[in-house]
Amino acid sequence: MEDFSHVLLEAVLKEMECPGSIHYMVPPTLQCTNGHNIVSRCVGTVLLCPKCRVEFCEIRNVALETIATSQKYPCANWQSVCHKFLPIEHSAEHNSVCVYRKIKRPFKLNKNCSWNGNRSDLNEHAKEAHATEFFKL
Repeated sequence: MEDFSHVLLEAVLKEMECPGSIHYMVPPTLQCTNGHNIVSRCVGTVLLCPKCRVEFCEIRNVALETIATSQKYPCANWQSVCHKFLPIEHSAEHNSVCVYRKIKRPFKLNKNCSWNGNRSDLNEHAKEAHATEFFKL
């Protein structure tokens, strides 16, 4: 049963991906005239449906919106081993503080530091490479 749940979750999450962006679909979602869904914020930047190249209409997909608000979504850092699944309204907050989120050049004032890595590894990097300028993060 667990394998079925995992497969079902993956299938639902795949369908919840907006074809016009890299984000999951959250309300309000609109449809093209052929019924393909897109997040409303993408309609202004994507003029035609990415799947079938027809125009969008102003009809919302209420069933999909209901599923979207009841679904739990993986952390944006799931590839870095964060295994949290959250309701969409908590995802942005978690993603901004997740210890597995990627950080690029945290010490921008130090032109010689080009470190990129996970938030969880930043303190160790600071202690090793920036001992004289280290402060608790």
